[in-house]
Amino acid sequence: MNWENIKQQLITFLQEEVENTGLSKVTVGISGGLDSAVVAILCKEAFGDNMNGVLMPSQYSSDSSINDAIELCEKFNIKYETVSIAPM
Repeated sequence: MNWENIKQQLITFLQEEVENTGLSKVTVGISGGLDSAVVAILCKEAFGDNMNGVLMPSQYSSDSSINDAIELCEKFNIKYETVSIAPM
């Protein structure tokens, strides 16, 4: 498999889908898990500074998952904010 080709196809797909909405910026929920990390990194490559991350910790979130999400954002220069959903 050509992983670089697959990555580029995913980035192109994301760009086209967002373009079809008429929007130019995206917001991605980042949980600290592998799936949201992959999506966040692909979106960062696709949209650059037009991408924001949102961490939404709840009473069920572990400290390690929150720390992983923050570390990911810092490593890949992803702007993020934290919005607690614990009361929900």
